[in-house]
Amino acid sequence: MLFRPVKVCVEVRGCYWHGCEEHLRLPRANREYWEAKIQRNRDRDLELETALAEAGWRLVVVWEHEDSLEAAKKIAAIVSARRVGPNS
Repeated sequence: MLFRPVKVCVEVRGCYWHGCEEHLRLPRANREYWEAKIQRNRDRDLELETALAEAGWRLVVVWEHEDSLEAAKKIAAIVSARRVGPNS
């Protein structure tokens, strides 16, 4: 989700695919493959965060386990702050 005028990008991450520290449970079968796959996803996430920051965007990460109302409040607060000043 993008809020283009204020350069805010929202990404919802799944706990399994993005390696949530709280909820990731790797399968027993083919464990090395899945560890490497999740690490590649984490590495790609970091590259994305860096590229967005360098371009002046603010990335808001919402995890699938987060309360949706709280996530919406967090996003709204960040978007509102960016409307007041671009360096918020």
